[in-house]
Amino acid sequence: MNSERLGDCTTVAKWGAVSRVWMIVLQVIFNNIIPDHRGSMEDVFLKHHRHPPHDVITETLVGGLDNWDSEYFLYLAQYGYSRYERTLAFFPLYPLCVRLFSETILLPLSLITNQRSVYLISGVMLNFIFFPIAAAVLYALTLEVSKCRKISFLAAALFCINPASVFMSAAYTECLFSLLTFSGLLALQTHRPWTSSVLFALAGATRSNGMVLCGFLAYYCIFKIYTSFVSTKSLSNLAIRVLVILSSAFVQCVIAMLPFVLVQSYGYYLYCTEPLPSSDRAADDRLSPPPWCSWKLPVSYSYIQEHYWDVGFLRYYEWKQIPNFILASPTVLLSAYCCWKYFRGMELLKETSKLRPYVYHFAFLLLFGVFNIHIQVITRFLCSSSPVIYWYTAAALLSTLTTLKKESLLEHGQRSLSQMLTAVYKALFFVWQPVTRTSSTEVVAKLAVMFFSAYFILGCALHCNFLPWT
Repeated sequence: MNSERLGDCTTVAKWGAVSRVWMIVLQVIFNNIIPDHRGSMEDVFLKHHRHPPHDVITETLVGGLDNWDSEYFLYLAQYGYSRYERTLAFFPLYPLCVRLFSETILLPLSLITNQRSVYLISGVMLNFIFFPIAAAVLYALTLEVSKCRKISFLAAALFCINPASVFMSAAYTECLFSLLTFSGLLALQTHRPWTSSVLFALAGATRSNGMVLCGFLAYYCIFKIYTSFVSTKSLSNLAIRVLVILSSAFVQCVIAMLPFVLVQSYGYYLYCTEPLPSSDRAADDRLSPPPWCSWKLPVSYSYIQEHYWDVGFLRYYEWKQIPNFILASPTVLLSAYCCWKYFRGMELLKETSKLRPYVYHFAFLLLFGVFNIHIQVITRFLCSSSPVIYWYTAAALLSTLTTLKKESLLEHGQRSLSQMLTAVYKALFFVWQPVTRTSSTEVVAKLAVMFFSAYFILGCALHCNFLPWT
């Protein structure tokens, strides 16, 4: 990495750290002035598991970051997978990191506060560390793909204020998952598939959708075979080379998928071989093996998602969920726009061939999210899993700034995040532009910036008070 790129990555990392400070400050404000709405969670998990309250200082400063799924991740960090069958839906790497950080670096804190508070502080601090690195890696990945420093800066700036920002500060897996995903993609983009497979495996140990990253390894394999056909003239050499590529790709995909298999196997060991009493099942059924143990392929994940959260194809399409669909609609529409621009051949980025696997992966996640998962989850699902939404929004922003003759705002990469965003906002919203000259790209750019900024704040207000931003 040359000195200029290193300096740029350092700047972006500083932006990431500043954005996390903003998020924590907003969380303190919203958590202390808006009363919590805890009804739904009381019925789901907390009525089975009561933990001691945080101390006053922890509750005041970061208490709003211990809501919704944070309950499960912090429980896993403290107690593991025994007792609650539904915890098998949550993957172990982030809780393990929280536990290790709590029991080593933050061990002295246990002398002045309870364990639950130490683990929450650990989870928030880890994400404070992970996020700036993820932003810097996204910058490096974008520069590798687009070869455009301005788009790379804009993509990183957008990531720092992304609509799922609160989940990247709370005790959630999204921040670590983004870091590992972007790092794996960067490794693959720079032709290091073995490193990439290990990073994808770590991502798969963080979130279940990390398994889908195998598609990038498969695409890379196809690309290498194609280049071998083009460059190799000897048939025998070609056959050997193709065999090596295929066998390497198979092992790499196995490595990337291994964490999912291990988690399912561990769940089978816990609840099927010598069944543990599961406190989240009916009292008269706790000592018997759960139904998925008798399946031909005993995968606990799909059963738990369906049984406890009613996750499945079109199951969330109910009239009462219309507010959640409205809340998720900006993410869905912007993501659909990104895919539409690519498949219609109207590229905003020059490196079209490099984009193909990224857009295919993003389109798959979008379709899966719209039809199969709880719709309010789709924002963090997409924003943490793919760089595409940042790339296309950044490209639309750059195109708009160029039209407004304001692209020089991006020349000085060492400016602070607040200075850069303020300059971009002024250019977008305070420079008069005749209606007849307004393009669809400019409209999308302005709406996207408003969306990112509004959800950075709104998402924090909703999540920190147990409102439906999960």
